[in-house]
Amino acid sequence: MLSVAGVYKSEEEFKYDLKMMWFGQYSRSSGKMDSSGFEHIFAGQWLRFSKSLNLQSGKHNLLI
Repeated sequence: MLSVAGVYKSEEEFKYDLKMMWFGQYSRSSGKMDSSGFEHIFAGQWLRFSKSLNLQSGKHNLLI
């Protein structure tokens, strides 16, 4: 379907892009590469606002 729409030239290109979306590292702040899409959705991340205030972000899964 994606090749028909002209988005990807091959299945390998699609698989690579999908892998990078889920497991590739990206920066949440300060330019430090420290998160992945998988981590954000299934594990969540801790955001440190100050020495006394830490909040969890992400963790959008519906699995218990």
